[in-house]
Amino acid sequence: MADTQKFKKVLWRNGDVVSEEHFYALEEWIEQLVSMGNSQAGCYGLFRNSYLQTDYNNPDNINFKRLDGANYQVEISQFQGLNLYGRLIKIDGSRSFNFQFRPSQKSPDGKYLLYIMPSSSGRDGIIESDAEPTTGVSVYDALYDVSITNNQNMGVVLCRFKVEDNELLADKSFIPFGVFIDSSPNCVDASNGILTKFGLWSSLLDNYLKSLKPTPELALIWNATGQFIRANGFFKPLIENAHSPTLNYFNGLQQFFNQVKSELQILAVGWEQATLKQRINEVVEKLNESIISPNEPQVELNTAFSYAGKLFDDITKLLSYFPAGPIAEKTLPISKVELMKEAAGNRLNIYLETEAQFVKGKTQITFQLREFSKSDPVGKNIRVGMGSAIFAQLLDLKNLLKRVPGESFTYTIECPPEVVTKDKTSQLTLFLPQPLGEGVIDLKSHITIIIRD
Repeated sequence: MADTQKFKKVLWRNGDVVSEEHFYALEEWIEQLVSMGNSQAGCYGLFRNSYLQTDYNNPDNINFKRLDGANYQVEISQFQGLNLYGRLIKIDGSRSFNFQFRPSQKSPDGKYLLYIMPSSSGRDGIIESDAEPTTGVSVYDALYDVSITNNQNMGVVLCRFKVEDNELLADKSFIPFGVFIDSSPNCVDASNGILTKFGLWSSLLDNYLKSLKPTPELALIWNATGQFIRANGFFKPLIENAHSPTLNYFNGLQQFFNQVKSELQILAVGWEQATLKQRINEVVEKLNESIISPNEPQVELNTAFSYAGKLFDDITKLLSYFPAGPIAEKTLPISKVELMKEAAGNRLNIYLETEAQFVKGKTQITFQLREFSKSDPVGKNIRVGMGSAIFAQLLDLKNLLKRVPGESFTYTIECPPEVVTKDKTSQLTLFLPQPLGEGVIDLKSHITIIIRD
């Protein structure tokens, strides 16, 4: 930013001839001031009204086509964002843009960012699109360019793509930075995932506190648990609000984890039991890492959401090491997995190495499906059962299949307690939408089953 922000104010003096350039210079001066404020407040990136513009900024709205040689075309529909200078970049219908890209332009991870920005062809570049049908008045669209470089920080990150056999493929799990958390559907899904983890952490703490007795030997545990619950109540409104400004949201998460870290450090100093001390110190070390760097221009949020989710997993699992911990989490060993295509979807028979014990109506089952497809499923509804169940006997679990942000076709399924209809079983049955599971070599190694009481 320092190279492009000159901060040269326009000087107006009596007697000077006022030209068009003076007004352009005034606009540039104002834009520089706006960009300085936007970069500090995070008011740039994707932007939409999540109630009126639900179809905007969807990763499915971006498609690539190869023309010839190094020439490609990207088609964009219903896109909206703000660049650092406060300029609105808006496509309501569908527009196509040609650009050059050579796969020899290597990136460290083989992935590339594509930016959209005001056209460099002129200050006021516009293009006539159509005439208004009733009045005949001409309608103009702003001119935009697309590029894999963000020229003079004028661009907004459109998407991330990778190259396979000279074809460009959009990474639909990518979450570009946005003005608000609900600036894109992917960002909303990721924040809902964080909210789910926060809800699990909160409910386990509440149940644990009810089971504790404030005896002298448990005073440190009692005080730490109380401080955790107070932090939950303070930060809950921020985590629940999908329309939070993006940097406010992540700064709030950072403050929450900092508060948890402080209480854990105090607990570790006073607690004498070695195992819990060691576990606390391991978690504190992870909590020392920043979730997001607000002083640097952000272009994607996959890393921030992923790291925040892992921190919630770490502090939640730590509770099992507290005296009479509120959760018992274990992974079920899998013997083999069979996949069968049926009219209702892909049926997976999962056989466990040993018969597993459950608490009927209480145990929570979580499935982790890693790199489980080569394309998105045709739907999100799933069914889960214990034993060799048939499709019609099982509950329809709507929208519980969650894509893990930043990972290739990886999903989680957090089953409600109603799924647990038996106290023990050696087989679980999954009905998944196609094409999940198809073409996956060694299904067993791609599935993890976790249970919590």
